[in-house]
Amino acid sequence: MKKILLVIFSLSIIICFIIYSITKRNESNILIVGEINNIFNEIKTNKKNINMFLYNKIDYKELKSAIKNNDYIIIKKKKIYLNQLISKSNIIVINANNIEFYNRCKKEKLNNYDYFANKYLNELVDIIRKINTCKIIIINNNCKNENIKYKLINSENIEFIDIKDVKNRIQNAN
Repeated sequence: MKKILLVIFSLSIIICFIIYSITKRNESNILIVGEINNIFNEIKTNKKNINMFLYNKIDYKELKSAIKNNDYIIIKKKKIYLNQLISKSNIIVINANNIEFYNRCKKEKLNNYDYFANKYLNELVDIIRKINTCKIIIINNNCKNENIKYKLINSENIEFIDIKDVKNRIQNAN
């Protein structure tokens, strides 16, 4: 009797693994959060696995506050919360600080922009890491004067890319 129960238990575990591997989806859930950009209009958001949570103008500090306050948008009379989108995403694309950086870029000196951008970006990454340990893609801020050198404390599973590469990276992630 014990042998029969052991065989049945073993077979049930094997069958569960087979069913799981067959039904498991390999799609990545992608969240694009930050400032509106024309390149995002070209990305096909009609797919169920790409979500956008965009603001007209936002920096890393404000985005950190938005996550703490659990901002939401209303789509089809339904509230969609930022923290829920973060928690179910496999990839998060952050596009922030662009307008502020562009305005500072017009001037000759960036006036400690590196320090504040790094400080608030590290805080933002820490908050996201408390919700989800997924891959984070950060869109670089750069201008013809100089590029920002980001120094992240926890740079595991984080990548910096140029805005021109976003469309290809997101569509290849699926």
